[in-house]
Amino acid sequence: TAHHPLQPQLSGFQQQFTHAAKLQCRGIKGCSAVSRQNNAILQRLDARMSAHVQGMEQMQQLVQATSQMAEWAQQVHSLSRELGVWKNECNNKHELWIRATELLQDREHQLL
Repeated sequence: TAHHPLQPQLSGFQQQFTHAAKLQCRGIKGCSAVSRQNNAILQRLDARMSAHVQGMEQMQQLVQATSQMAEWAQQVHSLSRELGVWKNECNNKHELWIRATELLQDREHQLL
């Protein structure tokens, strides 16, 4: 059987093509592995980020609660002062009542 004059060239081309295809296949597998690793890293990072965000939200709630408590403390302080003023006024009125009662009793004695 007579060989086609291009047969050796075709055979060499086929070998090169097969070699290139194998390399390409290896490259694709490598890329795929790297991609899977990246996805795993991204998932871990995502989990950490959401935990971090949750932590930040809790901190924000804590700050708001602390601020609210400070506001309440201020209100209690103001009410306490107001109460002190009222108590003072009540004491003064009470003393006036006592004096008025004593004066009335004195008048009654004088009239008798």
